[in-house]
This record gives sequence, structure tokens and C-alpha cells, in this order.
Amino acid sequence: MNEGAEQAEPGSTEDETLARHKRMAEVLSGLRRMGWPDWKDMSIYESTCLTPDGQLVALWAADVLRCALGDDFLRRVEDWVVRMRSTGDTSLPLDAHSILSLGLWPANDVPWVYANLISLAAHIHLFYRDRAQNRVGRVLKILRQNLNP
Repeated sequence: MNEGAEQAEPGSTEDETLARHKRMAEVLSGLRRMGWPDWKDMSIYESTCLTPDGQLVALWAADVLRCALGDDFLRRVEDWVVRMRSTGDTSLPLDAHSILSLGLWPANDVPWVYANLISLAAHIHLFYRDRAQNRVGRVLKILRQNLNP
């Protein structure tokens, strides 16, 4: 599932760190929409609880989610939340979807979040590898289309 995926080295230069921070500030202030790089890069590269090898595994896990859910999934989730809030449901927070929850999103830099992320990715990856016998296409279609939290 991850064939041909770019394998970034853990750690980064000051310029890369500053660029990640600027992108996240733009996302959080509404100047730009969140994409998968925003979802994973700042948090994983600057994690205080991951080793360099752990960073590589967490980046792999985030890539598995991106491949399974699709490149546009985060934007579709954002659009769904905005639509739901426009119908008068102001109780719905912008982080209503589990992909943005503190239990899965690496922005919450605690070990159990990475354990959840890696476990989910491993299950998806193994499920995807055996797709000829388990009808993964149908499941992936449901995952990509279901934006409800």
C-alpha cells in the first residue's frame, strides 16, 4: 500500500521547522485548508515522545491513512463540518471527526496517540494486503464516503 511513498528522514533543519509552523499557523487561522502534510508533519517531526525510528513508523502510519482515505479526505471532513454547522448545529466542534480527535491526531503528542495511529494503520495495511479475499475495496469506499464522526 505504501509502495513508492516518499520516505522522509526524521528531524529537520530550522528552515523546514519554521515552514511547518507557518503552514500550521495558516491552517489554524483559516488562511489555508488542512492537508495531510499539515495533519502529520509538524507533530511527528517535533514529537517529544518518538525516537527517530518511531518518527519513521508514525510517518508511515499517517501515509497509510492518507492512501486509505484519499488525498482530499481532510478537506471533505472540513466541508462536512461547515455544512453541518450552517444548518444550525453549532454544538458540532470543528474537530468533530475522529481523524481530528485527540486520540488519533498526532498534534496531541502523547505515546498512546501514536499507538492508536500505528495500530489503525497496521490493521488497514494488513487488510489491504489481503484485499483479494476480504473485499477491501467496498470497505475503503465506505471509509472514504462516511464523514460522520
